[in-house]
Amino acid sequence: FFIPYFFVPMKMMNMMKGKAEAEFSDDSTFILSILGISTTIGRVLIGWVADRPWSNTYFINNGSMVLAGLVTVVCPFLDGNAQMTIFAVGFGFFTAGFLSLRSIVLVDLIGLDRLTSSFGLLLLFQGIASIAGSPIAGRIMGCTGSIDSVFYLSGSLLTFAGVLGCFMPMLKPRDVHSHFDEEEMVDYPMNSELEMIEQVKLPDTRM
Repeated sequence: FFIPYFFVPMKMMNMMKGKAEAEFSDDSTFILSILGISTTIGRVLIGWVADRPWSNTYFINNGSMVLAGLVTVVCPFLDGNAQMTIFAVGFGFFTAGFLSLRSIVLVDLIGLDRLTSSFGLLLLFQGIASIAGSPIAGRIMGCTGSIDSVFYLSGSLLTFAGVLGCFMPMLKPRDVHSHFDEEEMVDYPMNSELEMIEQVKLPDTRM
């Protein structure tokens, strides 16, 4: 996931050989800015869609991950600022899907009571991957002599992760409830309050 952010400027450098350094810097900054803007917009839009009653968070999460991977695999075939801009819009928007739905998917899988610990573990492994991913990708690029292999690796892993995520609902424990039963949410508080009222004895204020 983080690999394209590090290697897109190098991809732009290979595309713009012979151009002035200032022009290359402006183009790379523009592409990275488009990545950030599209990710921000994608988080808002995908979050809104995921909040609809008819939406399926698993489908949105895994589908966006697969699409982000496919866009990354196609990146080595792109040439020119216009095509790289389209890549930046697509990659930024699709990665926003699984970034904004992580906590929701965790609640659906293992329950609200385990969200804190599970989200902490998720961020731990994500941090390890982000630290190790770029050096490994750089090593692969050094061995192959081509930056294209980096995008193939990143895109393939994202696509595989999205496909693997389709099997997550099968691993969901049967005793996990991501939300309270509607009758339980209504009846329990009312019954508890009535019992408390019945047990309370008002002090005698008469003289």
